[in-house]
Amino acid sequence: MSLRLRLAPLALLGGLLFAPEVRADAGPPPLPPARRITYENAIGLRVNPIGLEEQLTVSYRHRMYASDSLVLRDNHIGFAFMPTLSPAVLRMGGVLEVRPATVLNLSVGAFQATYFGAFGSMRSFPNATVAAYSNDELKDAQDAELTYLTSAVELQARAQALAKVGPIVLREDAVLTYQEARLHDGDRVFYNTRIDQLVPDEGLTLTSDTDLVYLSDFGLVAGVRGTVLKSFLDADQVGPARPDGEDTTLAARVGPLVAYTFFDHPGAAWNKPTVVAMTGFWLAHPYRAGQDVSQGFPWAILALRFEGELWRGDSKR
Repeated sequence: MSLRLRLAPLALLGGLLFAPEVRADAGPPPLPPARRITYENAIGLRVNPIGLEEQLTVSYRHRMYASDSLVLRDNHIGFAFMPTLSPAVLRMGGVLEVRPATVLNLSVGAFQATYFGAFGSMRSFPNATVAAYSNDELKDAQDAELTYLTSAVELQARAQALAKVGPIVLREDAVLTYQEARLHDGDRVFYNTRIDQLVPDEGLTLTSDTDLVYLSDFGLVAGVRGTVLKSFLDADQVGPARPDGEDTTLAARVGPLVAYTFFDHPGAAWNKPTVVAMTGFWLAHPYRAGQDVSQGFPWAILALRFEGELWRGDSKR
Protein backbone atom coordinates (compact mmCIF):
# COMPACT_ATOMS: atom_id res chain seq x y z
CA MET A 1 0.00 0.00 0.00
CA SER A 2 1.37 3.36 -0.93
CA LEU A 3 2.27 5.97 1.66
CA ARG A 4 0.13 8.50 -0.18
CA LEU A 5 -3.03 6.47 0.23
CA ARG A 6 -2.43 5.72 3.87
CA LEU A 7 -1.73 9.25 5.05
CA ALA A 8 -3.99 10.33 7.89
CA PRO A 9 -3.64 13.24 10.31
CA LEU A 10 -2.31 13.14 13.82
CA ALA A 11 -4.25 14.34 16.82
CA LEU A 12 -3.60 16.32 19.99
CA LEU A 13 -0.07 17.39 19.23
CA GLY A 14 -0.65 20.33 21.55
CA GLY A 15 -0.84 17.91 24.46
CA LEU A 16 2.57 16.36 23.89
CA LEU A 17 4.56 18.42 26.37
CA PHE A 18 4.40 19.91 29.82
CA ALA A 19 4.06 23.56 30.68
CA PRO A 20 7.14 25.48 31.92
CA GLU A 21 5.90 25.49 35.52
CA VAL A 22 6.54 21.77 35.99
CA ARG A 23 10.22 21.91 35.13
CA ALA A 24 12.58 20.27 37.61
CA ASP A 25 15.07 23.09 38.25
CA ALA A 26 15.37 24.40 41.80
CA GLY A 27 15.10 28.14 41.11
CA PRO A 28 11.71 29.85 41.49
CA PRO A 29 10.24 30.83 38.10
CA PRO A 30 9.32 34.47 37.47
CA LEU A 31 5.76 35.64 37.97
CA PRO A 32 3.81 35.45 34.67
CA PRO A 33 2.82 38.79 33.13
CA ALA A 34 -0.66 40.12 33.80
CA ARG A 35 -1.58 39.85 30.12
CA ARG A 36 0.14 38.16 27.23
CA ILE A 37 -0.30 36.77 23.74
CA THR A 38 1.51 33.50 23.10
CA TYR A 39 1.74 30.87 20.41
CA GLU A 40 2.57 27.17 20.22
CA ASN A 41 3.36 25.21 17.06
CA ALA A 42 3.83 21.49 16.58
CA ILE A 43 4.40 19.36 13.50
CA GLY A 44 4.66 15.61 13.61
CA LEU A 45 4.71 12.36 11.70
CA ARG A 46 2.73 9.33 12.91
CA VAL A 47 2.85 5.64 12.02
CA ASN A 48 0.28 2.86 12.60
CA PRO A 49 -1.68 4.59 11.17
CA ILE A 50 0.56 6.81 9.06
CA GLY A 51 -0.19 10.51 9.34
CA LEU A 52 1.15 14.02 9.12
CA GLU A 53 -0.24 17.08 10.89
CA GLU A 54 0.62 20.63 11.95
CA GLN A 55 -1.13 22.43 14.81
CA LEU A 56 -0.87 26.12 15.64
CA THR A 57 -2.30 27.69 18.81
CA VAL A 58 -2.39 31.46 19.30
CA SER A 59 -3.63 32.46 22.78
CA TYR A 60 -4.52 35.55 24.74
CA ARG A 61 -4.14 34.99 28.51
CA HIS A 62 -5.16 37.27 31.36
CA ARG A 63 -3.74 36.43 34.79
CA MET A 64 -6.51 36.13 37.41
CA TYR A 65 -4.39 36.78 40.50
CA ALA A 66 -0.76 37.01 41.65
CA SER A 67 0.79 34.23 43.73
CA ASP A 68 4.31 33.05 44.50
CA SER A 69 3.06 29.51 45.12
CA LEU A 70 4.21 27.05 42.47
CA VAL A 71 0.80 25.37 42.71
CA LEU A 72 -1.11 28.62 42.11
CA ARG A 73 1.19 31.05 40.28
CA ASP A 74 0.49 30.06 36.66
CA ASN A 75 -3.19 30.93 36.42
CA HIS A 76 -5.19 32.69 33.73
CA ILE A 77 -8.41 33.05 31.82
CA GLY A 78 -8.20 33.37 28.06
CA PHE A 79 -9.06 32.21 24.60
CA ALA A 80 -7.13 30.59 21.77
CA PHE A 81 -7.37 30.23 18.00
CA MET A 82 -6.34 26.70 16.98
CA PRO A 83 -6.03 25.84 13.26
CA THR A 84 -4.92 22.32 12.35
CA LEU A 85 -3.79 21.22 8.89
CA SER A 86 -3.11 17.78 7.47
CA PRO A 87 -3.26 16.20 4.00
CA ALA A 88 -6.75 14.86 4.83
CA VAL A 89 -8.43 17.36 7.16
CA LEU A 90 -8.50 21.12 7.77
CA ARG A 91 -9.76 21.95 11.28
CA MET A 92 -10.47 25.53 12.35
CA GLY A 93 -11.79 26.82 15.64
CA GLY A 94 -10.89 27.95 19.10
CA VAL A 95 -11.32 27.46 22.81
CA LEU A 96 -12.14 29.40 25.96
CA GLU A 97 -10.01 28.31 28.87
CA VAL A 98 -9.82 28.83 32.61
CA ARG A 99 -6.71 27.86 34.52
CA PRO A 100 -7.48 28.47 38.20
CA ALA A 101 -4.10 27.05 39.28
CA THR A 102 -0.89 25.66 37.84
CA VAL A 103 -2.13 22.11 38.30
CA LEU A 104 -5.53 22.43 36.58
CA ASN A 105 -6.65 23.71 33.18
CA LEU A 106 -10.27 23.61 31.92
CA SER A 107 -11.47 24.56 28.45
CA VAL A 108 -14.39 24.37 26.03
CA GLY A 109 -14.05 24.73 22.30
CA ALA A 110 -15.81 24.64 18.94
CA PHE A 111 -14.29 23.54 15.63
CA GLN A 112 -15.24 23.16 11.99
CA ALA A 113 -13.51 20.22 10.32
CA THR A 114 -13.38 19.87 6.55
CA TYR A 115 -12.61 16.36 5.27
CA PHE A 116 -11.10 16.51 1.79
CA GLY A 117 -12.25 13.02 0.78
CA ALA A 118 -8.64 11.93 0.28
CA PHE A 119 -6.29 9.57 2.12
CA GLY A 120 -9.11 7.42 3.54
CA SER A 121 -11.39 10.23 4.75
CA MET A 122 -14.34 10.71 4.90
CA ARG A 123 -15.54 7.10 5.30
CA SER A 124 -18.95 6.60 6.92
CA PHE A 125 -21.21 3.64 7.68
CA PRO A 126 -24.80 2.83 8.74
CA ASN A 127 -23.58 1.25 12.01
CA ALA A 128 -20.51 -0.16 13.76
CA THR A 129 -21.29 -3.75 12.73
CA VAL A 130 -20.69 -3.06 9.04
CA ALA A 131 -17.90 -0.51 9.58
CA ALA A 132 -14.66 -1.46 7.82
CA TYR A 133 -11.61 0.77 8.25
CA SER A 134 -8.49 -1.35 8.19
CA ASN A 135 -5.59 -0.01 6.14
CA ASP A 136 -6.51 -2.17 3.13
CA GLU A 137 -10.23 -1.39 3.42
CA LEU A 138 -9.56 2.34 3.51
CA LYS A 139 -7.37 2.03 0.41
CA ASP A 140 -10.06 0.03 -1.38
CA ALA A 141 -12.67 2.64 -0.41
CA GLN A 142 -10.41 5.37 -1.81
CA ASP A 143 -9.95 3.47 -5.08
CA ALA A 144 -13.70 2.86 -5.33
CA GLU A 145 -14.44 6.54 -4.62
CA LEU A 146 -16.43 5.70 -1.49
CA THR A 147 -14.75 8.50 0.44
CA TYR A 148 -16.13 11.99 -0.05
CA LEU A 149 -15.70 15.68 0.65
CA THR A 150 -17.72 16.81 3.65
CA SER A 151 -17.58 18.74 6.91
CA ALA A 152 -18.24 18.23 10.60
CA VAL A 153 -18.80 20.39 13.66
CA GLU A 154 -16.94 19.43 16.84
CA LEU A 155 -17.74 20.69 20.33
CA GLN A 156 -15.10 19.93 22.92
CA ALA A 157 -14.70 19.96 26.69
CA ARG A 158 -11.20 19.36 28.07
CA ALA A 159 -9.62 18.96 31.49
CA GLN A 160 -5.88 18.76 32.19
CA ALA A 161 -4.55 18.03 35.68
CA LEU A 162 -1.02 17.71 37.08
CA ALA A 163 0.48 16.23 40.22
CA LYS A 164 4.22 16.56 40.96
CA VAL A 165 6.43 14.98 43.61
CA GLY A 166 10.07 15.96 43.17
CA PRO A 167 11.01 15.28 39.54
CA ILE A 168 8.09 12.84 39.02
CA VAL A 169 4.95 14.18 37.32
CA LEU A 170 1.57 12.54 36.82
CA ARG A 171 -0.53 14.23 34.13
CA GLU A 172 -4.08 13.52 32.94
CA ASP A 173 -5.51 15.04 29.76
CA ALA A 174 -9.16 14.13 29.09
CA VAL A 175 -11.11 15.40 26.07
CA LEU A 176 -14.84 14.81 25.54
CA THR A 177 -15.93 15.60 21.97
CA TYR A 178 -19.38 15.87 20.41
CA GLN A 179 -19.31 15.57 16.63
CA GLU A 180 -22.03 16.20 14.05
CA ALA A 181 -21.09 15.51 10.42
CA ARG A 182 -22.74 15.80 7.00
CA LEU A 183 -22.81 12.08 6.18
CA HIS A 184 -24.36 10.10 3.37
CA ASP A 185 -28.04 9.32 3.89
CA GLY A 186 -28.50 6.44 6.32
CA ASP A 187 -24.98 6.59 7.78
CA ARG A 188 -24.73 7.02 11.57
CA VAL A 189 -21.02 6.51 12.32
CA PHE A 190 -17.75 7.51 10.66
CA TYR A 191 -14.04 6.81 10.91
CA ASN A 192 -12.22 9.78 12.46
CA THR A 193 -8.74 9.66 10.96
CA ARG A 194 -7.31 12.16 13.47
CA ILE A 195 -7.82 9.85 16.43
CA ASP A 196 -8.00 6.53 14.51
CA GLN A 197 -11.39 5.73 16.01
CA LEU A 198 -14.94 4.96 14.85
CA VAL A 199 -17.11 7.78 16.22
CA PRO A 200 -20.86 8.46 16.34
CA ASP A 201 -22.60 11.16 14.36
CA GLU A 202 -24.39 13.42 16.85
CA GLY A 203 -22.64 11.61 19.68
CA LEU A 204 -19.75 11.68 22.13
CA THR A 205 -16.18 10.35 22.12
CA LEU A 206 -13.74 10.40 25.04
CA THR A 207 -9.96 10.59 24.61
CA SER A 208 -7.84 10.17 27.74
CA ASP A 209 -4.03 10.47 27.91
CA THR A 210 -2.30 9.63 31.20
CA ASP A 211 1.44 10.36 31.52
CA LEU A 212 3.86 9.37 34.27
CA VAL A 213 7.24 10.98 33.63
CA TYR A 214 10.56 12.03 35.08
CA LEU A 215 11.57 15.67 34.49
CA SER A 216 15.31 16.32 34.50
CA ASP A 217 16.94 19.69 35.15
CA PHE A 218 18.67 19.67 31.72
CA GLY A 219 15.68 19.48 29.34
CA LEU A 220 14.95 15.75 29.23
CA VAL A 221 11.50 14.29 29.91
CA ALA A 222 11.10 10.50 29.93
CA GLY A 223 8.30 8.22 31.00
CA VAL A 224 5.24 6.31 29.86
CA ARG A 225 1.86 7.26 28.38
CA GLY A 226 -1.40 5.32 28.43
CA THR A 227 -4.23 6.27 26.07
CA VAL A 228 -7.89 5.21 26.09
CA LEU A 229 -10.36 6.10 23.31
CA LYS A 230 -14.05 5.40 23.93
CA SER A 231 -17.01 6.17 21.64
CA PHE A 232 -20.52 6.28 23.06
CA LEU A 233 -22.89 4.81 20.46
CA ASP A 234 -26.63 4.27 20.76
CA ALA A 235 -28.23 0.93 19.86
CA ASP A 236 -28.89 1.90 16.23
CA GLN A 237 -25.31 3.09 15.79
CA VAL A 238 -23.88 -0.12 17.29
CA GLY A 239 -26.05 -2.46 15.19
CA PRO A 240 -25.95 -6.26 15.61
CA ALA A 241 -22.92 -7.92 17.16
CA ARG A 242 -19.96 -8.08 14.78
CA PRO A 243 -19.10 -11.58 13.50
CA ASP A 244 -15.50 -11.13 14.67
CA GLY A 245 -16.66 -10.09 18.15
CA GLU A 246 -14.53 -6.92 18.12
CA ASP A 247 -15.62 -3.90 20.18
CA THR A 248 -15.40 -0.94 17.80
CA THR A 249 -16.22 1.55 20.56
CA LEU A 250 -12.97 1.09 22.53
CA ALA A 251 -9.25 1.40 21.77
CA ALA A 252 -6.28 1.55 24.15
CA ARG A 253 -2.49 1.68 23.94
CA VAL A 254 0.49 2.16 26.26
CA GLY A 255 4.16 2.86 25.67
CA PRO A 256 7.23 5.01 26.40
CA LEU A 257 7.72 8.68 25.65
CA VAL A 258 10.80 10.86 25.60
CA ALA A 259 11.27 14.58 24.87
CA TYR A 260 14.23 16.92 24.90
CA THR A 261 14.00 20.73 25.14
CA PHE A 262 17.12 22.49 23.85
CA PHE A 263 16.62 25.70 25.86
CA ASP A 264 13.98 27.61 27.82
CA HIS A 265 14.08 31.43 27.87
CA PRO A 266 10.74 32.64 29.33
CA GLY A 267 9.31 35.58 27.40
CA ALA A 268 11.31 34.91 24.21
CA ALA A 269 9.56 35.18 20.84
CA TRP A 270 10.95 31.75 19.87
CA ASN A 271 11.39 29.40 22.75
CA LYS A 272 11.51 25.80 23.94
CA PRO A 273 12.32 23.97 20.69
CA THR A 274 11.59 20.38 21.63
CA VAL A 275 11.91 17.03 19.90
CA VAL A 276 9.33 14.46 21.00
CA ALA A 277 9.23 10.70 20.37
CA MET A 278 6.41 8.46 21.62
CA THR A 279 5.33 4.89 20.97
CA GLY A 280 2.27 3.00 22.11
CA PHE A 281 1.51 -0.71 21.80
CA TRP A 282 -2.15 -1.39 21.06
CA LEU A 283 -3.89 -3.27 23.87
CA ALA A 284 -7.30 -2.97 22.19
CA HIS A 285 -8.26 -1.96 18.65
CA PRO A 286 -10.46 -3.57 15.97
CA TYR A 287 -7.53 -3.78 13.51
CA ARG A 288 -4.20 -2.98 15.22
CA ALA A 289 -4.10 -5.43 18.12
CA GLY A 290 -3.20 -8.49 16.04
CA GLN A 291 -6.19 -8.70 13.69
CA ASP A 292 -4.93 -6.77 10.64
CA VAL A 293 -1.67 -5.34 11.99
CA SER A 294 0.66 -7.21 14.37
CA GLN A 295 0.30 -6.20 18.00
CA GLY A 296 4.08 -5.93 18.09
CA PHE A 297 3.99 -3.02 15.61
CA PRO A 298 3.37 0.10 17.74
CA TRP A 299 1.68 3.42 17.12
CA ALA A 300 4.46 6.04 17.11
CA ILE A 301 4.97 9.80 16.76
CA LEU A 302 8.05 11.89 16.02
CA ALA A 303 7.37 15.61 16.44
CA LEU A 304 8.97 19.04 16.74
CA ARG A 305 7.33 21.61 18.99
CA PHE A 306 8.18 25.23 19.87
CA GLU A 307 6.44 28.22 21.40
CA GLY A 308 6.91 31.91 22.03
CA GLU A 309 5.53 35.10 23.53
CA LEU A 310 4.29 37.68 21.02
CA TRP A 311 3.21 40.40 23.46
CA ARG A 312 3.04 41.00 27.19
CA GLY A 313 1.26 43.58 29.31
CA ASP A 314 1.93 44.85 32.81
CA SER A 315 3.79 42.25 34.89
CA LYS A 316 3.20 44.06 38.18
CA ARG A 317 1.07 42.52 40.89
